[in-house]
This record gives sequence, structure tokens and C-alpha cells, in this order.
Amino acid sequence: MRILASTGCERDEVNPMRWKGKSKICLYNFCEEAKKLSLVTETAAGCNAMWAAEQEGSIYLTDAGDDEHPQGVRLVKLENDTFSADDEVIKTGQGPCHIAVTSGGTEVLVSEYEGGVVTYDVAKKSETRRAVLSKEGTTPGVGRQDASHPHSAMPLAIGDKQHYIGCDLGSDKVVLLNSALEEVTCVTLKANTGPRHCAVSESKGVAYVVGELDNTVTTLALPSLEVLDVCLCIPEDYSKDPPFPFYTAPSHAAGIKLSHDGTRLFVTNRGHDSFTCFDTTNTKPSNPTHTPSGGRLPWELTLHGKYVVVANQFGETLVSEGNVTVFELQDNGSAQLLDSKPLHHALFVKILR
Repeated sequence: MRILASTGCERDEVNPMRWKGKSKICLYNFCEEAKKLSLVTETAAGCNAMWAAEQEGSIYLTDAGDDEHPQGVRLVKLENDTFSADDEVIKTGQGPCHIAVTSGGTEVLVSEYEGGVVTYDVAKKSETRRAVLSKEGTTPGVGRQDASHPHSAMPLAIGDKQHYIGCDLGSDKVVLLNSALEEVTCVTLKANTGPRHCAVSESKGVAYVVGELDNTVTTLALPSLEVLDVCLCIPEDYSKDPPFPFYTAPSHAAGIKLSHDGTRLFVTNRGHDSFTCFDTTNTKPSNPTHTPSGGRLPWELTLHGKYVVVANQFGETLVSEGNVTVFELQDNGSAQLLDSKPLHHALFVKILR
């Protein structure tokens, strides 16, 4: 089993919302027989890689840049376990964070934290369409929700039509867009939800939206975006100090993934430092099981059969090296840690095969 992982950078001491340094992208192999994780190869991957998307060996990374390097999307090819990077960057607007590849594979869909949701032509390296999810934040000029902050967008099919669903952390809005990136409908979730990412079940006709700021999952009907359910991802009585001063709660949710058969939903919890497995057999998440992530501040996770792989930004402490951890899922929703490998500021993981 091959696993792709990418890293972020150090936080700036003066402005903890900014990053500094260089990123890298790594390819790991997990031997299912020996239950061991090993590094295959790695390469430099821009200044400040925040997220990645992969399709047929093409890896697209959002790069937040620095004072000397432009923000944008970087392309890295993976062939025969070897990385090769395209030196030319697709220049984007401010704060490129999440990225997805469109269904045709000719465009990437980029969520720009300080702007909107934008498609870029990969070959021409140019913008094709743009959507603004909201004109203002929930608390204009104040805190994490001072303005509109699109955090993710992903393609989905409704009937035979291409659509996109976008999550705006700053405005608490989830927006359904058509193929031209025009708004079809939107819903405003309760204040301080901070919608970050979502997982879609087209067969069930729902989207599961993870709220970063209040550590919840909201279940929305498609295509109406009617709120069907809201549930907490961590124990109600969890009340430790926030891991960093800029956290507005003891724990903030991050990644969300739905199992291939749609019966289990997984969420990472940064602060509680766990991932939660929900039973979604009957659509609404139920029977949560919490498993320690094997490090501090788990960002993303990826699934394949009985395996769960997690990217932890830090190790045992908030100043130690992060890691990639591999778990084996049990029938009751809990998971057993199989192996771990250190990876400084691990932010993203994806099982390739």
C-alpha cells in the first residue's frame, strides 16, 4: 500500500497565523504482512504546502508562499516511485488552502482563504471561473470569522449535472454551486461552526460538513442543504486548555472522510488529538468511537479497507516532530495503532493504492 504525505512549515513567531520555511512531499510503503511503514522517496515541494490532490500520478499542492515566492498551485509528477516537479507555479489569489481535481481532470478547484473558490486550467495555468461564497464573515473585523474565508470546495454530481460544494469558515455558510460556479443554494450554519471540509455520499443524498471551530459534524440534505443533524465529535466534558492561543476552543476539528461503503464517517480532532469514527449506516452519524491519533494536532486522514492513516502535525508535544500513523480498524469502530514514522509538520496524507 502506497501512501502520499506532505508537510507544512514552521509558524512565524511574530504572527502565528503565518508560516515560514520549506515543505516536502513523501511517498511511503506500508507492508500489510509485516504491518510496517517505510519511506520510499521524498522531494522538496515549495515553500509552504497546505494541501494536496492527486489524480493518476499528478499531484497538485496549494502553496501559501512567502515573501520571496508566489502563492499558487505546484505540480509534482509521480512515476515509478520517483517525484519530478514542475518549476512553473499556477499563480492564485491570497491564501490558497484546499484543492481538488475536477471530474474531467483538466482543471483544479482551489479554495482561497482570503478570496473565493476558483477553477484554474492546468495546461494554460490560468483562472477560468471564480465564485465568492459570502460578502462578509459572521463577526466582521473580529477573530477567525472576521471575513469570508473559503476553506474547501469539492466536485459532486447531482443527477447527471456537475456541481460543487463549498465551505466558508468565516461566514458559517455552505454553498452549492453549479458547473459555472454560480450559486444554486446556500445554508448558514449556527454561529461559530466554522465549516471547514465536507464528505459527500451521493447514494444517500447527503453532505457531512465538519465544523472546525465547534468540533461538530452537520449533516445536510442534497441538493436542498437542509440541516438534518448536528453532532459533537469529541466528548462533551472535554475541557483542557487550547493547544495554542489562537485556538478559540480546547479542540478544533480538521479532516473528514467517509468510508467507501458509506457506513462509517471519520473526523480528526486537533486538541483532543484523536480521530472519531461514527456509524452512518442510517445516514445520521451515531455511536462515536474516539481513538488517540498517535500524535498532536491531527490534520488529515485517509482510508483504505480496514486501514486508517493519519497526519499529525506534532509528536508527543507541541514542539516535537510530527508523524504519519497507520491504524487497523476494528469491528466496533475503535482502531489499533500498527506503526508510525516521524514527519516534521505532517499536514496531508492520501492512500494511493
